[in-house]
Amino acid sequence: MLFIAGFVQEIELLKEFRGSVVIRDDRGLIIAAAALSFSGNLPVDIAEAKAVLEGFLMAEDLGIFSLCIECDALGVVGLCNEVGSIFLLDLLCQIAAIVFGV
Repeated sequence: MLFIAGFVQEIELLKEFRGSVVIRDDRGLIIAAAALSFSGNLPVDIAEAKAVLEGFLMAEDLGIFSLCIECDALGVVGLCNEVGSIFLLDLLCQIAAIVFGV
């Protein structure tokens, strides 16, 4: 099982979100990582969902399908436990793009 950890930092003055995605193996060794940056005035939960979605997509590209998600947003973690979670996260991010213009 691999672990994906997402981190999002809101920079209030710039209305920008920066985050990271780290994929680790069961020993804690880093398999892959990415830095994220997106602009816009969106809720932190949506930014966390975008970071987790990027982690899902990165894991999929690497052929990794057994995952443990770590995230500060409880709602996003709950969503990840649902069947079809990658579809729901993608849909949530698309809705946020329309509503918040990001």
